[in-house]
Amino acid sequence: MACGRSTSSGSTPSSAEPPPGATGFTAARSAGPSARHDAHPQLRGVLPRYVLYGCAGWVLEVCFTGMENALKGDRTGTAKTYLWMHPIYGSTALSLESLQERLRFLPRPLRALAYTVVIFGAEFLSGWLLRKALGRCPWDYDDKGWSVKGLIRLDYAPFWYATALLFEPMHEAFLLVTREALRHAPGAPPALEAPACVNP
Repeated sequence: MACGRSTSSGSTPSSAEPPPGATGFTAARSAGPSARHDAHPQLRGVLPRYVLYGCAGWVLEVCFTGMENALKGDRTGTAKTYLWMHPIYGSTALSLESLQERLRFLPRPLRALAYTVVIFGAEFLSGWLLRKALGRCPWDYDDKGWSVKGLIRLDYAPFWYATALLFEPMHEAFLLVTREALRHAPGAPPALEAPACVNP
């Protein structure tokens, strides 16, 4: 008795096999719905996390600016953020995912230091690009704190470091959420069949 994956009898080719010479989208299209579903598995996971990271950044910024203004005497705790910040937070967090894999050998506090440097760099670069495109940066740190060209504030380093420490738990939570959501999404591929034992 030998164990193998159960298949239909006969010599008819499986519908999951693309025709000879088929490549790319054509191969995925001819291979059936399951193959088409998995044509871009990494992209399907990255996009939801990108959206979640951007929204999380919005929430953190609103909480931070609201508390900052409240401590300055604003009883309403006025908070603000910018539409531009969603793609900035989302893309920065995705770059931290890649960095996390490369820095696994370091303890988490040191990894957070590296994340903080990347966050500062992303803030500076995005602010510089927005200033070039719009004529001004939405956030303007001129004459505020330890400002560098009005684009970043070095005295915010402790707050960015705290955010960097939160990144990895947030990453794991978002991975779990997106995997479960994609697993139960309409059109998700069925689970692999268990190996079936057949007589020789």
